[in-house]
Amino acid sequence: DELMIADSGNHVIRAILPARPAFGIESRELLFTVLNGEAAPHAQVLTVNGGPTPLQVSAQSSGGNWLSVSPQSAMTQATFFVSVNNRDLPPGTYSGQVTISSPN
Repeated sequence: DELMIADSGNHVIRAILPARPAFGIESRELLFTVLNGEAAPHAQVLTVNGGPTPLQVSAQSSGGNWLSVSPQSAMTQATFFVSVNNRDLPPGTYSGQVTISSPN
């Protein structure tokens, strides 16, 4: 990206803005299976990769209090652990979402 600014004398100042840092997520879909009465399954891992410069990323789960992610914030290369708590859940199929974002 470039930014062109001109003053009142029409002198142009050119600024090249750095590209916004990007990140990628290795695992796009996680599946947990547990039978009624069994202990909660082990946490699954989401790995967030970044470019050459570390980037702060945050994770948040949605879909119900049975789904959680930790830590809630980390620097790339980041590892997040996604867990389910099947206690008090009636048998069925549940879906939720983990959102990874960056303020940068």
